[in-house]
Amino acid sequence: VDMGSAPGVEGAPLTKSLKNALQLTETIVVQGKIESVLDFTSDINTGEIVNSDHQLHGDHIEIYTAQGVELLTPVQILEPSVFSVFLSKASLEGGERQEIDVNAVTLSHIEVILSMQNIALINAIISSITDSLLEAEARKEDKSEEGGAHVLSDNEKWRIERLASALDKTDDVDIERSSHPEETNSVIEGSYHRAGSNVASIAYAIRVKATIPETILTVVNDLQGLDDALFKLLFKNFVFGGEFDFPSAEDSL
Repeated sequence: VDMGSAPGVEGAPLTKSLKNALQLTETIVVQGKIESVLDFTSDINTGEIVNSDHQLHGDHIEIYTAQGVELLTPVQILEPSVFSVFLSKASLEGGERQEIDVNAVTLSHIEVILSMQNIALINAIISSITDSLLEAEARKEDKSEEGGAHVLSDNEKWRIERLASALDKTDDVDIERSSHPEETNSVIEGSYHRAGSNVASIAYAIRVKATIPETILTVVNDLQGLDDALFKLLFKNFVFGGEFDFPSAEDSL
């Protein structure tokens, strides 16, 4: 399936590009092996997750462009790479503070060669997916509107009557409560205040660290028959780290 190719017939819906077109053009292929480990720790009393550790390991992950179903004439974008990403999340101070640690490390050199045609193809793929999802949602809404009203069966009528009877009993209870409006309002306001304070009292601390031995990024202009390198970036023993604190709404006041 070529997500970036045009529909097989002119004027056909965009979702045709998600199916087997008459002639597939250029496509982007991501190939390799990915292994993930998910670990969660929850409170046995409340059932809430207090700690979580996630690991993502990529082995010989590569990206290249190719043509046709048989993926002919491949052109490399990302050379085979080995990397690992670690994500941990801890809930502290009774859930009022969340600490998130993200660590990324590559075990091989990273070399990326990106051309202007690659960028145009990526934009076409994103546009095709977005338009297809919107069209599928529109079709779903049209089908729901075409359904319209239908004759109720005896079982559905019986269930509606039971629901109406239950609502009548609820209305009687509401009328009885309305004779004590002050007590009713105090209960509603108290429950709303507690719910709002729980959301506003959460603070976040995010720490990010990345270690890359060597990275080469080359951007090439291959439009209009050209094949010229625009620029090339080289990073050696690159280490990046940062810490971001997001205080709660109560602390920021």
